[in-house]
Amino acid sequence: MMPLISMALIGNDTVARNDITGAIRSFNGQVGILATAADLQGGLRTIQANTPNVVLLEIGDLERGVKETSFIVSRWPETKVFALAAAKDPDWILKLVRAGATEYLTKPIISAELIEAIRKVAHTSGLNGVNGTAQGKTVTVFNPSGGVGTTTVAVNLAAALAAQGKKVALMDANLFCGNVTSFLDFTPRYDLSSTTSNLGRLDGNFLMSVMERHRSGLHVLSAPLDLEEAAEVTPEQLREVIAVMQEAFSYTIIDAGGPITSCNQAIFASSDLIFFTTVLDLPSLKNAKRYLPLVRKVAGPNGRIELLINRHTPKGEIRAADAEKILGTRSYCTIPNAYSDVRGAINKGQPVTSCSPRSPVTKAINELAQLLQNETVSTSATLKRTFFP
Repeated sequence: MMPLISMALIGNDTVARNDITGAIRSFNGQVGILATAADLQGGLRTIQANTPNVVLLEIGDLERGVKETSFIVSRWPETKVFALAAAKDPDWILKLVRAGATEYLTKPIISAELIEAIRKVAHTSGLNGVNGTAQGKTVTVFNPSGGVGTTTVAVNLAAALAAQGKKVALMDANLFCGNVTSFLDFTPRYDLSSTTSNLGRLDGNFLMSVMERHRSGLHVLSAPLDLEEAAEVTPEQLREVIAVMQEAFSYTIIDAGGPITSCNQAIFASSDLIFFTTVLDLPSLKNAKRYLPLVRKVAGPNGRIELLINRHTPKGEIRAADAEKILGTRSYCTIPNAYSDVRGAINKGQPVTSCSPRSPVTKAINELAQLLQNETVSTSATLKRTFFP
């Protein structure tokens, strides 16, 4: 089978080259290395002849790396450049991204980061079936300040997908203020720190052993109970955990919030879709107007951010159309305001979709879950028609 994503490796680090080769094995032949070269001059013939989807460019000198990245991007605009360097320096990242690099990877290579970067290239090329071990869809529900119902949306969306027969993980990534366990009324035996402190053992079986199986059908990974352990969670750990979840589950729903730290940036980069959640009042819309551009910037050119309006009242003083005009974007979904239904469900420790099946919130959440599934089915069918006749 011819690879759907082609790569050229430029650099002389044999360890990094072996790591890359090992990571792309998970794509089962859908990603292939056309050629390797010690330097750009040696790789130009391959690039000129094949225009690979990705050039992974090893960089030891920043000034030279900027020039080479800019040269590749200007000559072959359809080719994505992944910069690979040992330096974890913001100045390097900024200058190389400005020169045109799509991704900045550090040594030693983290397989989950490379896999996610390749998935993004596949997505922008219309090859969403190129998933490697990361086969499931990851949806993050986010608002930086809270109080707008992100946990309500995340919990109920996950419950609706599970009720519709999907294998669903719900991850509470609001590290310091997570409330998923309260919404579902259980005390976990293990939490996120159980995985981040055992990355050497982390695989699908270990993950399932530390996740809580809720009576709604969800598999839940709660935020760390200990705040000191929450403070020790790193972006790299989150990427690894999410990558294993994506392999094990059809859908991974992430409840996220708080400042846009490096941990939230890692979550955004690992997500197929980010729902920026807001309500229709002036403080919330002002906050959304401030943060939406930053979320888009952090998620990168391949990130997908959609506006989700919660607690919507059609006859409210501020309408959905007003919010769309203020924020400069269409809303993907609106969840109606049914405060008593939501409050009752939270107090019972159950999803609204379970304890109030006739609630307008339940109807809207079920429609949202179906919409996400329709997107996935449509993409899969297109891929089969295009690549597997």
